[in-house]
Amino acid sequence: MSNKNAIIKKASDLFLKNGIAVTSMDDLAVECGISKKTIYLNFLNKDDLVNEINSFQIKEIELKIKNCSIDSSNAIIELNCFFNCLKPFIVSISPSYYNDLKKIYPNIYKKALKIIESDIIPFLQKNILRGKIENIYIQNLNSKELSQSYNLIYQILISDNFFINIEKNKGAIDFLNTLYLHRLISIEGLKLL
Repeated sequence: MSNKNAIIKKASDLFLKNGIAVTSMDDLAVECGISKKTIYLNFLNKDDLVNEINSFQIKEIELKIKNCSIDSSNAIIELNCFFNCLKPFIVSISPSYYNDLKKIYPNIYKKALKIIESDIIPFLQKNILRGKIENIYIQNLNSKELSQSYNLIYQILISDNFFINIEKNKGAIDFLNTLYLHRLISIEGLKLL
């Protein structure tokens, strides 16, 4: 792993845990075991680092979603894989990180939300079509409507207050995912659960 990628990974972990504003470049240098100068050889400033981290996180999520489709033998397994790859990332976000990103870096926050339109909703729509073809999902499902409804409920769920009590809200994510899955599956699909 290159110095730059190692810094991105460490900074991502620190920012997600503690928030962006309270994590200094000095803190990051200590955590990485490098000088602050080394950080600035790789990044122009903290804004540049935050942008790089966001791009890294988006690519990581995109890859995980893509792998769910490749590695899954049916639509139910694919959807559960999707749930399992998204949840750990969501619950790793501290309230400070979420608020810092939203208030201090609104353009990066908006860029992060674009993954919903570019990857998550299309994934859910393709998953529904796959499940219908495999006869494990109900045939008369409206994939566009259901994927957008799931996204809307998820966005309400992970609003500002979600990150205050993340432990309690993990159950809400599981409940939403289970409810969504059970809305999709047919009697044949139930046999696979």
